Amino acid sequence: MVARLHSNLHNVTQNIYHVTRLMESDADDGNLDKGQMEKIKNDAESITVATVRLIYMTSKLK
Repeated sequence: MVARLHSNLHNVTQNIYHVTRLMESDADDGNLDKGQMEKIKNDAESITVATVRLIYMTSKLK
């Protein structure tokens, strides 16, 4: 169960990274407000940090 959780959490962080990169390219094209993009990037970073913490904390479970 823990291994499956870790796999899913890794997928979440990878998907957040890819979506953020896509959104950055839209922002560069002028399709997204720079302020919105910064907020999204900050939120994505917070989610990623929380995910890494969760992986670390649950890695001790058997």
